[in-house]
Amino acid sequence: MDEMRSPAAAPAGALDVSTLPPLGELLEALTAQLAAWMPAQRWYAHKGAGAPEIGIRGWAPLRVAPDHVVVLAAVSVALAPAEGRAQEALYQVPLVMRHPEAPTGGREEGSEVGVLAVPGGPLRVDDAVRDADGRAALLATLISGDGAAGPSLSLASHRVRPASPLPLGRPMRSRPLRGEQSNSSMIVETEGAAPLIVKLFRVLQDGENPDVLLQGALTAAGSERVPALVGSATIAVTGIRTHALLVQEFLPEVQDAWRVALRCAAAGEGIEEPARRLGEAVAEVHHGLAAALGTVPADPG
Repeated sequence: MDEMRSPAAAPAGALDVSTLPPLGELLEALTAQLAAWMPAQRWYAHKGAGAPEIGIRGWAPLRVAPDHVVVLAAVSVALAPAEGRAQEALYQVPLVMRHPEAPTGGREEGSEVGVLAVPGGPLRVDDAVRDADGRAALLATLISGDGAAGPSLSLASHRVRPASPLPLGRPMRSRPLRGEQSNSSMIVETEGAAPLIVKLFRVLQDGENPDVLLQGALTAAGSERVPALVGSATIAVTGIRTHALLVQEFLPEVQDAWRVALRCAAAGEGIEEPARRLGEAVAEVHHGLAAALGTVPADPG
């Protein structure tokens, strides 16, 4: 006769999504904490306007794992009316939700947005860019081609270089790039592939993003003067369609021209030769853009 066996205990931090309120309700419950957290971020463009009035305009799940959920939210910030019409800015805010005791792949300082009281125990909510699991979900969504869809929001992935090596299914290290202002970037290093940088555009405005448009044109033309664009993602939400993310080659050995100039000055060396090479590179990029995108006559005024 078989022995009676006790059911296996759930692993620490296991997240039973079926017991949670719908994701839309969780995000609505988070708005007050988002309103306190967002103005403290470097990418928040409306500082000095007081406590923001926050709304959720759309969302889409990027990953549902046994111990965490990653969701991309489009968050509106009400602005002062212009010409009698209500105005708002739209931000994209990727979030990771998990129980506080759940193991993580690594969280950066300042990642916590807030904590929600829900059935089954509290949920800690973190900025996905400063969370290893969140970064992995963003990258997988971007380069797998699957995209994401949810209420009032959809994300579509576009591969510029389908044959390029990508890190899906391989050991991966990632970290946020520090010091940025208007966007958030992540460095991704993977075995057997060149490092990548993933840029998330925080403020959403209708139309193509110049970073993607110009870099895509140069990549298609075969330019070796700029990092190659690997792919991008477009987001559609509340009547806006624009670029949400891009992924490109990361060139860690590239030097900043200003730092080169300072080093030459400190060493008493001339900067004529480095400046000449820089001018040649800039001219080549401009010629490449003109050939790829065309030109229009300058306004004589």
